[in-house]
Amino acid sequence: MRWFRWGDMIPAGVVLLTAVVMAVLWMTAPQGAFVNVQTPDGTHRLSLNENSRLPLESNGYRLTIVVRDGRVFVEDTTCPDRVCCQTGAVSRTSESIVCVPAAVIVTVEGTADEAAPDAVAR
Repeated sequence: MRWFRWGDMIPAGVVLLTAVVMAVLWMTAPQGAFVNVQTPDGTHRLSLNENSRLPLESNGYRLTIVVRDGRVFVEDTTCPDRVCCQTGAVSRTSESIVCVPAAVIVTVEGTADEAAPDAVAR
């Protein structure tokens, strides 16, 4: 019985190529400029350039969102699973932290300029 066959190279190559492309895309994502914190009560905007702390109460849960050294993370929460705390700090455009029980979404955005286009088509 052989453990390796030449036909196994194609799926292994596809998996390896996909992993390399994903790593390159993640590493080249631009650094974010600000953070949008969406709650059922509204949206808060924080700058990633200024250290700050945002205590929130949403859906009966308390969260503390912290911006420190250009990164944002959930420092503490009263929700039962604490997945949002375990996500860690994010700083690149389109990265997000979600707390489902509290219905809070923290998203890193790229530019602070509201008039800047999201994309340019040719």
